[in-house]
Amino acid sequence: QNAHNLISVSTDGKMCSWSLDMLSQPQDSMELQYKQSKAVAVTSLSFLAGDVNNFVVGSEEGSVYTACRHGSKAGISDIFEGHYGP
Repeated sequence: QNAHNLISVSTDGKMCSWSLDMLSQPQDSMELQYKQSKAVAVTSLSFLAGDVNNFVVGSEEGSVYTACRHGSKAGISDIFEGHYGP
């Protein structure tokens, strides 16, 4: 289903969906924010195996967020706080 799509994220909190047939502008975009706070500075992205809707992102501050692309709950849904070793 997503063989012709590309998803990009950036540290300004913007996630874009691109069609490989038209890279001049994104097909869709989403601001990644957690509970109406400032944008999440995303540094990594991973989709769950076999799932084109649910994904996780890692952020500059060390937290990991779960999110989804579509539906009534689109956007970031949960946070796993970062921590520091001893």
